[in-house]
Amino acid sequence: MTSDVKVALEESTSFGEASGIEVEARPLLEDVAIGEPFNPDDIDVATRSMTIDLLLSRIAADAIDLEPDF
Repeated sequence: MTSDVKVALEESTSFGEASGIEVEARPLLEDVAIGEPFNPDDIDVATRSMTIDLLLSRIAADAIDLEPDF
């Protein structure tokens, strides 16, 4: 007897907890084709001012990784 059991991988939050969101299947690199390059002028980057208290609270909650792998 065989069973068709699918295991869904779940994304995790920045705290390492389960988020309840299923991981999206990523296409293989050869399946992805860029029709035309994007225009960098169309990108809008917004910056926000943060208080020291907000940064310290995020560091204390491990929401900010001060030692990334890269």
